[in-house]
Amino acid sequence: MRIVSIIGSKNSGKTTTIEYLLHQLSSRGLNVGSAKHMHDLDASIDQPGKDTARHASAGSKVIVGVSPRELALIKKGNTSQFTLETLTKLLEGENLDILLLEGFHAQVSRRPDIFKIVTAKDKNDAANTLGGTSPPILAITGPITTHQHPSEIAGIPVVNLEKEGSPLANHIAALTRSVP
Repeated sequence: MRIVSIIGSKNSGKTTTIEYLLHQLSSRGLNVGSAKHMHDLDASIDQPGKDTARHASAGSKVIVGVSPRELALIKKGNTSQFTLETLTKLLEGENLDILLLEGFHAQVSRRPDIFKIVTAKDKNDAANTLGGTSPPILAITGPITTHQHPSEIAGIPVVNLEKEGSPLANHIAALTRSVP
């Protein structure tokens, strides 16, 4: 499973980039998964008053919700124990070709084994994110592409997904064929 992390500041186009890539890669026949890092300390997938929340408040550390079309695994605990390694281990049996991460910048920024796409509002925003990020960086995208922009920043292509996204999706798809 290859991992591609989409990183950038708030409102820099991370979710839009993930949606685009999910559509493009799955339409190419790849098994694609995604994970979203939520920074808000009060963020919860679980909803107050629902049975799963009642299970958790009664002491369950792992709750599984099963409906006719979904299965949700909710693990309660200190978020510092939920590392990227924990996530990839959890997904090992899912037969994914690619895992797209939204966020996780602190965990992936310096890792040479994880591909990155930087999203940015403008050149300064791109420079700020690039400053803390090590290669491999596949592209820069996001609102920066709606204005007149350079074709690259620091040697990294700036890609408008609507007009030039297909080659980027093709490149990411090809990464699955080069897994050692």
